[in-house]
Amino acid sequence: MKIVRVYNNNAVAILTKDNKEAVIIGSGIGFNKKINDSIDEKQAEKIYYVQSNLQTKFLDLFQGTQEEYFVAAEKILQHAKDLGMEVTAPAIMALTEHISFAIQRFEEGLQTTNLMLQEIKSYYPKEFAIGQWGVRYLRVHFNVDLGENEAGYIALHVINSLHRFDSKETVDTLRFVKHSIICIEELYDIQILQSEFDSMRLITHLKFLAQRVFLKKTLDENNYQDVYELLVEKNQKHLHFADAYKKMVKENFDHELTIQELIYILMHLTKFINN
Repeated sequence: MKIVRVYNNNAVAILTKDNKEAVIIGSGIGFNKKINDSIDEKQAEKIYYVQSNLQTKFLDLFQGTQEEYFVAAEKILQHAKDLGMEVTAPAIMALTEHISFAIQRFEEGLQTTNLMLQEIKSYYPKEFAIGQWGVRYLRVHFNVDLGENEAGYIALHVINSLHRFDSKETVDTLRFVKHSIICIEELYDIQILQSEFDSMRLITHLKFLAQRVFLKKTLDENNYQDVYELLVEKNQKHLHFADAYKKMVKENFDHELTIQELIYILMHLTKFINN
């Protein structure tokens, strides 16, 4: 492998056999190295293969960012993978950049408020736990105490990666779930406790519906009018809820719920209420 760029003593960019750049990290791997020097892949502790459409951004970010921030982002995402989460490669760029700015703000004495913190903690507890793990890692290795707000932001990066969302779609999903829960609690006079298993299962279905709303995906287009009428006949509150819920989604998210989407949420609501 030939070196095409030397970042520092521990990081270089190389040209792969298929003529693509990759970043290699390893202790002393760039020491006294020059462009066109050969390098032994066995020296590499970590290799980042970059997609062509992200290559320039990745390499520019790496050149202007401390190597330790990449390592921190990699450790956090690896922790998510160890817990069974399938995070995507581009997440390391976004998280590295975020860590860099978060530490810079901390050192400058600037604090940020995460307006979606409570929703993240309630609706994505596993991802938030990863964010907390990340904050602890940064505290140990960089002597910074970033707190819960940053744990929430790290969780957002994990959520974005898991669902192939951008930040706006993730925030919209959190808003959708929050508005949905308010609507359900008011119309059915019940309380949805995020700590309970049945509540978390209902929230999962609300997130699933939100993804279809924002990704413009629809459920099966078969005629389910009979099923809908049967559901509202069994529980008259369903009819009032369906009208209120359709209005809420239209006003807040500019989406007209289909009969299939209403049936989907009513079926899971029925199961939740019965339990």
